[in-house]
Amino acid sequence: MSRPLAIISLVSFILAAVACGDNAQDTRPNEPLFLDVVVEDVVAAKGACSNVLVVDDWYRFDVLALTALSGAVIDEDGESLLMNQLNGLWVADIARDQLNILFTVTAVTDTAVELELVSGARVGGEGFCQIDATRVTLTLPIVADDPATDENEAQLGPSQSSSMSVFAGSIAAPKNCSASGGLHAIPVENATVVARCNEDTGVVSGDIEGALTETALKTTCTCIADLGNDEILSDEACGTLDTSGESTDASPCGSCVGQKEGSSLPFAQLSSLIPTLNGGGDIEYPCTGADGTTKATCIGASYSATKLDSAPPLCE
Repeated sequence: MSRPLAIISLVSFILAAVACGDNAQDTRPNEPLFLDVVVEDVVAAKGACSNVLVVDDWYRFDVLALTALSGAVIDEDGESLLMNQLNGLWVADIARDQLNILFTVTAVTDTAVELELVSGARVGGEGFCQIDATRVTLTLPIVADDPATDENEAQLGPSQSSSMSVFAGSIAAPKNCSASGGLHAIPVENATVVARCNEDTGVVSGDIEGALTETALKTTCTCIADLGNDEILSDEACGTLDTSGESTDASPCGSCVGQKEGSSLPFAQLSSLIPTLNGGGDIEYPCTGADGTTKATCIGASYSATKLDSAPPLCE
């Protein structure tokens, strides 16, 4: 496997904390790296969300797929290598409980639905927990659809603009690392969410728009352990995160090192990896971060989410 294919999840809306349960080995089979991810094929949204969403119900994203990324090179077939590779990696991460975007319904009124969104971390061989530090509250107003469209009665959102942190991996072995000492997560700023509901299946789907700042891409480091296709999809390939080193201009990911069986495994800047996956070209930064001035790349994604049987536990 080439090193670009060894990047383990961008998503991935990550946290340095104490161990989240045990770090038992994930023995489930690997999923294919690249799949066609089309949210429209997963669920045809229809019906009012007020008939689907119930306070205290919990949902987990079962699909997350980039639909837009400023400066992503598009080939003659209208495809983006960068977005396709990231989407394929997210498919595998979601299937193996290594990318967990969760939300619960906290209020439903005649005019809006309030959701609490939180990232999760893999626990043991199967399952996940909530990372409390990533929690954010979203208020999505109920908006009537175009009268000419009878597929759904109403949509929710867009929500207010918020900052989100997307974690991937387990607490002990995150797939991303903040070289600046923040959450070990991908920080998405100015994020807005739209939701639609399917009364027949109970599935919630929609769109997310947001921004990734240039600063965040330079200070977020991603595991690039090149251990072959059988292991590369597991956070265990990254080893236990060691942040005792120092990040410098010469070694921007010096404080992000994975330790596994006596070996040190490298992490690399997201910003330096993107050109390799983008036909040699860098992405563009036409958006701004939450401060209104920091350069950022604009992103868009589609998602679908299914109901969980119960609330995931908090990470310990």
